[in-house]
Amino acid sequence: MVFYRGHFVAYFTLSFGELKKEYVKGIKSFSVTRTMRIESYPAIKIGRLAVQKEWQGKTIGRSLLKYAVAYGLETRVKGGLRLIIVEAEPESQGFYEKFGFILVNQTRKERKRAHKTMFFDLGSLDDVVKED
Repeated sequence: MVFYRGHFVAYFTLSFGELKKEYVKGIKSFSVTRTMRIESYPAIKIGRLAVQKEWQGKTIGRSLLKYAVAYGLETRVKGGLRLIIVEAEPESQGFYEKFGFILVNQTRKERKRAHKTMFFDLGSLDDVVKED
């Protein structure tokens, strides 16, 4: 939970999860792993991320998402994570897309869902965070 000056303004949850290989099939940055014998990619899952209506548009959601990415980068080294995933509500997909989240391949299972699975590839930040 996130509080500001005693007011409840937002909440979010992070947990460990995975994304099956079939969901990123055909995406160029994953082509190296297509010959590997893995079934899924380790991930951090944003279970919920919500900001109270009166606090929306004040960069709180953006800050929480930045925190999740920073946590993912830190944990990536320790736990071999590759992705951050979220099952976004239709009205929230644009928010995540602004930060580089991508809709997964539309498998039969995915097409039936109201909340669409999206992912952010932590590997896309390698050039940004490389140390000299």
